[in-house]
Parts: sequence; structure tokens; C-alpha cells
Amino acid sequence: MKYSYNVYIAIPLMAVLTIVQSSILPRFPIFGFVPILPFLVVVAWGLLRSPDEGVLWAFIAGFFLDLFSISPLGSQSLAMMLAIIAVTTAQRSLPASRLWLPALLTAAATLIYLAVYLFLVRLAGLTIDWQITNQLPQLTLLHGLLAVPVYWLAMTINRRLTPRSIEV
Repeated sequence: MKYSYNVYIAIPLMAVLTIVQSSILPRFPIFGFVPILPFLVVVAWGLLRSPDEGVLWAFIAGFFLDLFSISPLGSQSLAMMLAIIAVTTAQRSLPASRLWLPALLTAAATLIYLAVYLFLVRLAGLTIDWQITNQLPQLTLLHGLLAVPVYWLAMTINRRLTPRSIEV
């Protein structure tokens, strides 16, 4: 696998986003829910760049999220990586769209991520308040809505980071 210098951006970016996720975002919920900001950025980047970069970014983001939670180390990474693989594979067979496709795929990735994560947490022997599953549709909808601005911001950053080819 060939990775560009963008991987070196992922580590500090995911560290900062995870700190924001755990310390600032819970104080400012959106419609009563706290979006998973590192996850939104990972999905957007994976949809823009490649499944390989998306999976690598998911591993990094999940690692940092695991450091700030009581979940077993690696559970969020694995759940995120599986979600990224699923949506980037599905993206190849769907028509290109910069509006509805990121929203739809982010919502699907959210369901996959949370289902796998809850399964892994339960498998590790931790107790789960199953009332949280009642909130999954609302969080999925929120992630779908937030996906579009996050995707467009990631697309703008990607354009600035990616050198343009010049033909002579």
C-alpha cells in the first residue's frame, strides 16, 4: 500500500478531534445528541481519497477514541475500519454525488460502526444499557446531516493538499 504524506496529518488531527470530542462536544449537544466528530471526518476522508487511507485513518481515530473511553483497546478501531470498508466498497457501485451520497453512506457507516462496536463491547464482558439502541436512528440521521458539510470541508482540504498535474 502506498500512503501519501496525508497520513502524517491524520495522527495530530485525530488526537485534536478526539480531545474536542471528549471535552467540548458533550457540552454542546445538537438536538440532544453528540456527534462522533472523528468518525465523521474519517468517513469523509475515506470517501474522498481511498479505502486504504480511510481504513488507516479509522484505525488512528479509533485508537485515540479508545484511549478516552472505557471500551477495550481496539474495539472502536475495528468497528470503524469495518464501517469504512463497507461504505467505500458500496461507493464504487453507486452513482457519484456530492450531496446525497456522502449523507447516505455516512448514515450507513454509522449504523455499521455502532452495531459492531456494541457487539465488541458486549463480547468483552462490559454491560450495555440497551436503551441506547433507541437513540441510534436519531444519531444516524444527525450524522447523515452533518456528513455533507464535513465532506465538503474535507474536499476543500483535499484539493489544497493534492498537487495538480500539469501537462505540457
